[in-house]
Amino acid sequence: MVRNTDLRKCPCADCEYMRDARKHAQNRGEYFCAHPDQGSIAEYFEAHKILQQPGFIGFGKYCSNAPNRLTRPKWCPLTREAETDDL
Repeated sequence: MVRNTDLRKCPCADCEYMRDARKHAQNRGEYFCAHPDQGSIAEYFEAHKILQQPGFIGFGKYCSNAPNRLTRPKWCPLTREAETDDL
């Protein structure tokens, strides 16, 4: 059985604010959010006692160009904007 990997892609992979902080000669990427609203991201991390660097999305798989996750983070400013538009 062949899986369609395009259907299982992280929504952050298409976001204009995602940045890859891959170090030289490292095959696994570290992905961060560079959204201009870094203050609210830092507040969310502090309020929920998240010890990672604020804006950290996740690590990528070996030689991939996207984070290894299937959903957008709860702290994402774009997610919160969509939730307030629905109300």
